[in-house]
Amino acid sequence: MEYLSLLKRKSKYTAVYNELLNIKQDNTKNIYISECAHNLSKLITSGLFKEKKQNIIYITSSIYEASRAYEIICDMVGTDFVSFFPVEEFISSELVATSEAFRLARMLTIYNVINDIPQIIVTNTEGITRQLMSKDKLLKSIINIKTSDIYTRDKLIEDLIIRGYKKVTITSTSGTFSVRGSLIDIYPINEDTPYRINFFDDEIETIKKINIETQMSIGHVDKIDIFPLYEVFYNQEDISSIKESILKENKMSDKISFAIESIENYQNLEQLYIYLPYLTKEYQPFIKLINNPICIYEDYQLCLEHEKATLLEMSEYFLKTQNVSKDNFFVNLKDIMYDSKLNIYTSTFTQSLNDIKLDKHYTLESSNSFEYNNNIRSMIEDLKINKNKTYLITHIDDKKLKFLEETFTNNEID
Repeated sequence: MEYLSLLKRKSKYTAVYNELLNIKQDNTKNIYISECAHNLSKLITSGLFKEKKQNIIYITSSIYEASRAYEIICDMVGTDFVSFFPVEEFISSELVATSEAFRLARMLTIYNVINDIPQIIVTNTEGITRQLMSKDKLLKSIINIKTSDIYTRDKLIEDLIIRGYKKVTITSTSGTFSVRGSLIDIYPINEDTPYRINFFDDEIETIKKINIETQMSIGHVDKIDIFPLYEVFYNQEDISSIKESILKENKMSDKISFAIESIENYQNLEQLYIYLPYLTKEYQPFIKLINNPICIYEDYQLCLEHEKATLLEMSEYFLKTQNVSKDNFFVNLKDIMYDSKLNIYTSTFTQSLNDIKLDKHYTLESSNSFEYNNNIRSMIEDLKINKNKTYLITHIDDKKLKFLEETFTNNEID
């Protein structure tokens, strides 16, 4: 089924969608849509992107909801147009190792943003409020190499290590590299295949793609870009001043000692995020990296409640660990409002939105989807009881949909 064709049908939500399409983004507009089912907000998001070809940030309260939203929006517009920027809850990321899959998803999203590729970016509350290195700093963290460059083998090895790449025997997974004489095999996280760099003295002689199965070269390229594995980046000459800044504001403890050791050895980089203000003075909210975004919040009130709970957890954590809290590694949701010319706040309820000056309020009178899990009798009973409501019924199997149509006809359901 072509989901976006639903936006062409005559209905209340399509009328609202068409008005959203025609809003001029000359200054910040705040739109509120109440009684908006979650999947309907995703459908509107997908339609706006297809028509406007403009960056859209879809924000949910939690990483679980963001994961679900990412899968559904991918089904609607295709994976080529959707990026995922999941950020774990603060306490989880501090106490346990962060998800490698989530980290790689974030870095690939940043790569698309830096390259000005229009996309739908799905994130959670922690993601949209996250601070990142400036665009200039991120661009400097990308290794750009081409044939005939003067670039020593040892220098490339060092540059890969400080960007989080792991040295292995055979390069077969993303984010790794291996060394054999004058050859360095690299699997950049922003590429679908590894590459083999051949050095002649201090010059890059050739760059070739590698077949993972055979480890044989399969074709020449003139240049490649190698994106870092982590959002934090610093050079070896910066380490001394970073350590000095940390110790100036924090008493030496096991935690601080571990952080400094990690900084010195480029280890546990995913857990150094809270030290971002010490690692660089050039940082800004994630949203500022994105060109002219539309922000769509799924259940904005839940996002605010989640943010409030997170800030309380962070405060208690810093009090317990006796670290000096550099709270500017996150920003507040309300602080980023004016970084978007169009903010669309949704809610599944009828409640009003009091804290934001609204330009328009729509009510869609829709409800979240319900999974009947093959309980046809229960579904038919609901349809008969609620004759005054409109139902949108979907199924991945066309034959099953045909069966449902016949079942509704037999039960005199229009």
